[in-house]
Order: sequence, then C-alpha cells, then structure tokens
Amino acid sequence: MNEFLGFSSENIEKIRDFFYKISRLKIKLSQEENLLCKSLGIDNNLAIIVKSHNVSKIKPLPNCNEFGDMDFNDTTDGICAFYVRKNGESMSEIHRVIYRNKQKYFKNGYNLFYFEADRHHSDHMALVKGKTDIDILKWRQTNGINHGIDNSTLIAKIEEWQQKYDLVLWGCGRDWLQIFFIHEEPEYDGQLGRSNKEYFEKMELWKERTPKFKEFANEVAEFCPDLLTQIYGSKKKLIKAMQQINGVYLWWD
Repeated sequence: MNEFLGFSSENIEKIRDFFYKISRLKIKLSQEENLLCKSLGIDNNLAIIVKSHNVSKIKPLPNCNEFGDMDFNDTTDGICAFYVRKNGESMSEIHRVIYRNKQKYFKNGYNLFYFEADRHHSDHMALVKGKTDIDILKWRQTNGINHGIDNSTLIAKIEEWQQKYDLVLWGCGRDWLQIFFIHEEPEYDGQLGRSNKEYFEKMELWKERTPKFKEFANEVAEFCPDLLTQIYGSKKKLIKAMQQINGVYLWWD
C-alpha cells in the first residue's frame, strides 16, 4: 500500500478530489457560455469542468474534415476550451481530471475528452453529449496513414480491444490517441484479509478486463511501430510506460 502521512493512495485521491471540487465552486460561466450550453442541451453545471483548467472561454466544438483539418467556423454539437498551460506545467493534471471523471460523466450521457486541434499543440478539453469514444475518433479522423492505417482500420483495432478489455479514450489528435483501462490493480488491506469482498471483486475485474502488459506490448508494437523506434526505444520501456499510466499511447510519425 502506498502511503503518505498515513493516508492510503485511495484516500489521497479522495482528498485531492475534494479540494478540486472546492476550487471549481469559484468558476462561473459567462452569459454567452450559458446560452451556448443551453442551445446544445448541455448541463451548465457539468460544462464547468471544461473551463476549470482553462483561462479561455468555452466555444462550440469544431468540425473536422476527412483530412483531419479543423474549422472553428464550422461547428458541431459539443463544447471545448483551449487549455493554457502555466510555465513548466505538464498534462498530468488534465490527464487526472479526465481519468477520474470520464466514467461518471458517461453515465450521465456525456463524453469528456481531450483533443489536439492541429500540429502546434493546440490543446483542448471537450464535452459532447450522446457520443461514444468511437464517434470521437471518427470525428477527429485519427489515423496512422504513413503506416497504411486509415481511420476505419484504427477504429477496427480499438473496437477489437474493447471486446477484450474495459477501456476508454482519454484523448486524440490527427495521428495519435491515448486510451486508459478502467480497472486498476487494487490495494490489499491485510486487516480485512479474506473478508475484503470488494478487494476480490476488483481484483477479478482487473485480471479479466485489463491486458497483461508484457504480452500486450507485442500487439501494440506491431500495430504502432513508431513507439519503439521513435519514442520508447525498447519493449521494456514501452511496458513500463503502459503500466505507469494504466493505458496506451499510440502515435504514428
């Protein structure tokens, strides 16, 4: 069990979420943003999360053509906001927000995700209603065309993985995407022992619906060879990266 000042990892996450919710109470939508959400049938209270890590205003989600080019003058049903990073800030916080809230929002009929609008790190958090992760990949036209992987081929692979594992889309761009797996290896509480029913239920789900990364790395490397040749350099480092994020980052040069 990972502990800090006597708190378990799970309790630390709960504390972080508590202070995150407190910080969001200060965030208000402008009249223009409220009207936009109303016109799209998006819950204003849920829309606040899109603005919570941005200083830019909420705007309509742009459309994307078959070549992956985006046009903010041609919009679709959804909202987004440009993510402005502070000096030296990583994507870890926006990653955590989506990771912790994706399932909760999805149960309410919404899809929360991150996308890159162009090749110049135009990072946005977005919220759409009634759309699946596959819908989002089709909308963004994500592909690995330099390796003969068009949008439909990429989607077929993600759908294949969805049959085996419980995964969701964190974000995507023209030539990359990142998914994470819902189930994590649970922490064992020695004081509860065999009576810890919740632990054993979570462990069973983790074993059945999350890939064994050492084996899964072979399939990932075959589908996305640039991960080994241009990012991680070795299968061992790829496996370690997947274990750290409990997911997979795919990118084609």
